[in-house]
Amino acid sequence: MSMKHIWIIAISVGVGFFAGYSIKKTGEPSMNVPVAAERAAVERNESTSLAENPAEKKGAEWLEHSVPPPATSVQPLEALSPNVYADVLQNFDEEITMAMLQKLLETDPATALDYMQKNMEGMFYAQLLTSWTQQDPVNGYRWIKENELNMDSASYDALELSTLLAMSKSHPADALQYIDTITNDEDRGMLLAEIAGDYTRENPAAAFDWLEQLSMDESVSHADLTRGYQKAIAAYSESNPAQAAALVQALDSPKLQEQLAGSVAASLAAQNMEQAIAWLGGLPLAESKYAGWYGLLENANEADQQLLVKRFLNDPNLLQSDSSHLNQILYRCAEVNLPLAVEQFNSIPDAAKEEAAEVVINKWADQERGAEAAGEWISHNLEGAAYDRGAKLLAEEYMHTRSNPEQAFLWLNSIESQEVRTGLIKQFIHSAKPDDLSYIDATLQNIELSAEDRANVDQLLDERIKNDFSNLILP
Repeated sequence: MSMKHIWIIAISVGVGFFAGYSIKKTGEPSMNVPVAAERAAVERNESTSLAENPAEKKGAEWLEHSVPPPATSVQPLEALSPNVYADVLQNFDEEITMAMLQKLLETDPATALDYMQKNMEGMFYAQLLTSWTQQDPVNGYRWIKENELNMDSASYDALELSTLLAMSKSHPADALQYIDTITNDEDRGMLLAEIAGDYTRENPAAAFDWLEQLSMDESVSHADLTRGYQKAIAAYSESNPAQAAALVQALDSPKLQEQLAGSVAASLAAQNMEQAIAWLGGLPLAESKYAGWYGLLENANEADQQLLVKRFLNDPNLLQSDSSHLNQILYRCAEVNLPLAVEQFNSIPDAAKEEAAEVVINKWADQERGAEAAGEWISHNLEGAAYDRGAKLLAEEYMHTRSNPEQAFLWLNSIESQEVRTGLIKQFIHSAKPDDLSYIDATLQNIELSAEDRANVDQLLDERIKNDFSNLILP
């Protein structure tokens, strides 16, 4: 008989098997007796015992009306193929139990939970319990508290947290009352942040009042409070970006304002980029302004990226600060749009070009054949200290990856600063693998060095060779 015929029989007897499956008053699944006898046994139990307990009767009635009458017995499959029969029997046992209890949890959770506690354990019990508490977190949390002593601490903690996170989605005002029941600091901070976002979507005024009260509670860490505000502002920005921006602008905490400026600016920009730029210009703190620019750049499309970078590089007020902010803007630009960063490099003030060159080249070198393209750009666009910085970076890249030591020394030899060149040679000697020392020794003969630097480099190289090959050196 073909496998196709076997599975046709399996499917047909499976239908009959599903129809004959039920739960006795004792809660024990019975599947090895013939279906007709099983149903008769259940009916006898229902007529005498289940009437005494309305909850169990309700569950039994659901089972009675939910399954079709038996179509056949599973015995033919057992005779045909004992292995297939055993496999189907086992799999259907789990699937039917899970399906029935899942449905019963929706209509009669008391009966279902009672059966689960008496007859189930392990993965299936945890899966059903978690599913129910996610669907009905308010009643689920009440049940968890009532049965805390029947669970190990790890299972209880995980179920409590997942239930409160689910409660936050539907009843955030209720969930916030239970934050302090979470003993793990990291979990409590995560819950606080999620409630802040969900509560803001439901009732912004009440949510921000709650966060303001938390800010005066010394038991709430600054990190947790910050995460809460970030979630709340992000949620508020979804529907009211202008109001969210005004709220952030009025914050008394400079650090919090800086941390929120980027997400708020991005929300404003989604409606009107010029409005977002104008809002950043009105922020009282320089750090918040730059954080806002970072947020804009990271979330902008290609056209807006060009607008933002050009606007930034042509704003003397923004460029008056130290070069670190400029490098951060350029770095973020290179992250999302390297060609644009390269294109705008010449607009950078000369005093900042050395550090800016490092930002661009490092990002370039991460790409396939990026070192070659970066080398072309360095040769044609950089000079002085900026050129030396770029040449040093490329030499390090070639030497570190061991992809082209010859190119590494060509770039090293092109460095104009004797100090930078000598320092890079010493770096190569310190970090070189033993097999590379002979190549370095030979190549250094063609590198231009002062007599003093030559003596220092030779001494350092001799020490490395003696240390790495001491067993080969005669006394």
